[in-house]
Amino acid sequence: MLHNLAQKLWGNFKSKDECLKFIRLAFIFAFTIGVYWLINPLKDTVFIQIVGKQWLAYAKVFSLCLLFPLLMIYSKLVDMFAQHRMFYVLCSVYTVSAFLFAYFLNDPFMGLSNTVPDAGRLIGWFFYAFVESFGSLIVALFWSFASDTSTPESAKRGFSVIAMGAQFGGVLGPLLGYSVTGYFGPIPIIIMGALGMSIIGCLIYYFMKVTPQAELVGFHSKEKTAVYKKPAPSFFEGLQLIASQSYLLGIVAIVSLYEVVGTVLELHMKIFAADAFSDMHAMQGFFFKYAIFANGVALTSLLLGAGSIGRNLGLSKTLLLLPFLMGLGVFGIWMMPELSIALVVIVVVKGLNYALNQPAKEQLYIPTSRETKYKAKAWIDSFGSRLSKSIGSSVHMLRPMLQSFFVMASSIICLGLIGVWIISALFVADMHKKAIEEDRQIC
Repeated sequence: MLHNLAQKLWGNFKSKDECLKFIRLAFIFAFTIGVYWLINPLKDTVFIQIVGKQWLAYAKVFSLCLLFPLLMIYSKLVDMFAQHRMFYVLCSVYTVSAFLFAYFLNDPFMGLSNTVPDAGRLIGWFFYAFVESFGSLIVALFWSFASDTSTPESAKRGFSVIAMGAQFGGVLGPLLGYSVTGYFGPIPIIIMGALGMSIIGCLIYYFMKVTPQAELVGFHSKEKTAVYKKPAPSFFEGLQLIASQSYLLGIVAIVSLYEVVGTVLELHMKIFAADAFSDMHAMQGFFFKYAIFANGVALTSLLLGAGSIGRNLGLSKTLLLLPFLMGLGVFGIWMMPELSIALVVIVVVKGLNYALNQPAKEQLYIPTSRETKYKAKAWIDSFGSRLSKSIGSSVHMLRPMLQSFFVMASSIICLGLIGVWIISALFVADMHKKAIEEDRQIC
């Protein structure tokens, strides 16, 4: 039954096994994203309660700095373990860490019972970074695993299925959090998240047991030697690989410019919301609903056949669709700087990013080496993404200086960045197309 339904929604899979593989991956990713969105809203609540709202802007910088040692550890683990065993290791570490955070946050002195915020209370800083790193590393690891076990043709059929699974999780996670907030505080929800993290590893184990080995074979080029010569293993190996390859620099531009522009637009919305809602609980409810709306748009798009739109448009046009729509959104906020306009723009942009742009972007990694899929990609999706969000936030530092001219100035900056984004998308799409046609590995 699932096979027949999938055929109608996403096209003809080559076999029932291939279809079931992507349905299983979609379920795993739905569960992973659901766990993330269950605990993600808590990071701000806990941080403000323990450290103080005036330090919230610095939390992003702290989590960015903490990614350096985390990526060092991640790179070493990639050298030590097979791709599926990476899930077992990381999920175990995150599960234990989540239980420890729940324990310490329950402490009457250092935990949430102490209602006197102070910048020296490190538990708040580390919990914020913990949640941010889970959303970065586990998601990056999952997409690396998916692209490493899929051919280009199979990915075109199946990645939209995975993306739809993510949106189910993205809707159900905040819905669950929103529904239990009135009954439970952060600590029970963190414990629920810890249990969910442990289940992710179990789901990967089941996936490896029941999926035929023939469906776990990824892209193999005819070339025996990659364009990129692997250096001696090191923490900076992924970064060195990115710097040496124009193709990867193009992917960096696509990922980073989306995050910079998206952060500018999202902060517009948050500032408009802060002006509109004086009550903290009303504002928190607004942001929970915003998360549900954004993931709901993506889920609805995929259920209505957005994946087939991506297949029909082709990779190049699909990669160009989001910057074009974001450009329209930037112009709309410039002309009408209001909460309702900003909310519609950011919900549509984020929803279509999850539904169309994310699956397309992940296809770019298929004709690449294992080092690229796991090490370079971890730098791009984790550190690069967080750095880009910090840059987008820094644009808003001009607001006090420019005052009423800020929306116009930030819109001009965003439109210029979108132009660079479009050029980068055209470049990498062309390289990807040639590599697939010639059956060779890019880097």
